[in-house]
Amino acid sequence: MPPSGASAGAPTGFRLTRSAAWALLAICAAALLVRVAVGLFLPSIIHQDETFQYLEQGHRLVSGAGLVPWEYIVGIRSWLFPGLIAGIIELSRPFGHSPETARFAIILFMSALSLAPVVCGFLWGWRAGGLPAAVAAGALNAFWFELIYFSSHTLSETMAANALVVGLYLACPGGAVPSWRRLLLGGLFLGLAFTFRVQLAPAIAVGVVAICGAQVRARYLPMILGAAVPILLGGLLDAATWDWPFQSMALNLWINVKEGVAAQFSKSPPYQYLSLQITYWSGAFVLIVLLALAGGRRLPVLLLVAITIFATHTLLSHKEYRFTYRRCRC
Repeated sequence: MPPSGASAGAPTGFRLTRSAAWALLAICAAALLVRVAVGLFLPSIIHQDETFQYLEQGHRLVSGAGLVPWEYIVGIRSWLFPGLIAGIIELSRPFGHSPETARFAIILFMSALSLAPVVCGFLWGWRAGGLPAAVAAGALNAFWFELIYFSSHTLSETMAANALVVGLYLACPGGAVPSWRRLLLGGLFLGLAFTFRVQLAPAIAVGVVAICGAQVRARYLPMILGAAVPILLGGLLDAATWDWPFQSMALNLWINVKEGVAAQFSKSPPYQYLSLQITYWSGAFVLIVLLALAGGRRLPVLLLVAITIFATHTLLSHKEYRFTYRRCRC
């Protein structure tokens, strides 16, 4: 009997065959090439945040000069992401000190990270239906236009989405019962997703409950311990760079939710995301929804997380299409 949630023809183990491994390698190589090419030769700015909140601040850490937006005066942004960007800029310096060299290094870094969900999609497909399903799931994550468009951009949504999908795969691979170690690692990546994007908290909570059920010691404990590591480190980073631990998380929520600062920039009706997705997906919208519902029967955790991301962001009056990028990944 195949594991619960796997088809009759699906592999019963995690080990890939040689042909599957080569297929995965080919998909990842093509995905990386497309992402880097789009980032280099079709440059665009999704939102000013990617420049002023992250790229500019990473450059400022390296050079000591740059613009300081109000978020970095008040202290509602973590230095985690700008610090990573600063590290990439420093690593690129042996190859040249020009902005183009740093730009290429950052695009390559972001594009490489975006391959993690491609691998996870492939492996989910492998567990569900063998090589055909693996290629379909991996290729969809590799070449869907929104995922290519967003992946090379320095936005917290892209970083959080990558960590979210990896965490979900580790804790819910499909079919097999995860080990304590996998749940620990899954929790670590989910905690990292929360650290990058605190707005994901409801979706992460729904995913954890769906994965763990009522098994407190066997499942909740390792996932909570794993999640605590990046969250506590994020709090310590805030304590070292701002005035108090977890300042960027707590103050961000207070200013944008309680004080309504985000809503002052723009307000959108509740149907905005649905309208945009119907517009962008066009005739594929119905097919995508039907396939998502069908896939949700095999891996309900992913469907629940995606629905939660959509629902929680729909409730907020300030909407940006980039906020839905994490749902596309699921």
